[in-house]
Amino acid sequence: MFSHDASFSHFEYLLSQGDEHADGAARFLDALVATSGSRRRRLPKGRTLARAQRGYVMREEPDTEMAVPDAFLPERMKPPREGMRDGRASSKEKPCLYLATDPDAAMAEVRPWVGAHISLAHFKLIKDCMLIDCSHDKVVSIELMLREDPATPAEEEAAIWGDVAHAFSKPLTQDDVPSEYLATQAISERFQREGYDGIAYQSPLGKGKCIALFDLDAAELAQCALFETKSVTHTFGQINNWYCIPKHYQHVADSIGIDVSSPEAARPRFLRIVDYRLCEEDRETPTAGLDAEGQEPDREV
Repeated sequence: MFSHDASFSHFEYLLSQGDEHADGAARFLDALVATSGSRRRRLPKGRTLARAQRGYVMREEPDTEMAVPDAFLPERMKPPREGMRDGRASSKEKPCLYLATDPDAAMAEVRPWVGAHISLAHFKLIKDCMLIDCSHDKVVSIELMLREDPATPAEEEAAIWGDVAHAFSKPLTQDDVPSEYLATQAISERFQREGYDGIAYQSPLGKGKCIALFDLDAAELAQCALFETKSVTHTFGQINNWYCIPKHYQHVADSIGIDVSSPEAARPRFLRIVDYRLCEEDRETPTAGLDAEGQEPDREV
């Protein structure tokens, strides 16, 4: 259903150009709608979801007249209808109710620090909600680009949806600019016009899913409590090569034929990519996946 030149990055580019390329962006959205059938998911009325907000209020105990920290009241746990910041699926004019299927994921989404207080609420859906769920789309376009074999149309379609899922799941920061949300906002708005109630995507910070409901009144707060952040764990993965300053590495300076005392040696030197090759562990072998007797081992599902 996607045209031969369709890609999520191209869609982002078209949106950045404004009305000049509106037709091309609309065709991309048409293709998303046409290929979304397998991603329809229904959340039943009464389903409980979590929402977190960093902070608390002081509540006075009637018997002791002492003020103690407590969770935000219901009106603070729902986003206002006006004045919200732009987000993945929401804009200032069209706010969304962001929820999560897992309480820990909901609390991680508010980026707490150690010792921070978090008001955690359980919301119950007051109606059945039909969602577009892209949380299972994992393969992204760059993986196909680095592959030796050409991708099939089905694989290209799956990768486009994987790029969409990645865009929704990408962690947000205070430094983000509204233009970074144009693509996911446009996708959300289109599916809202198609009659869907929200978008589901994998939480980048927990094991659950995040859900953006287009209708702020689709769920109501049922209970709320105050939590304290006990620890925060970070895992880091390097995604590019080091660059180096040759003046500090004699062998590097020697390899490129410069003196470590020269001005040239104080400038960064970057590794240059000359070829892409499969890792040895990715190469298929006739015995891959077989046990010592040449039989495929039992697998747990």
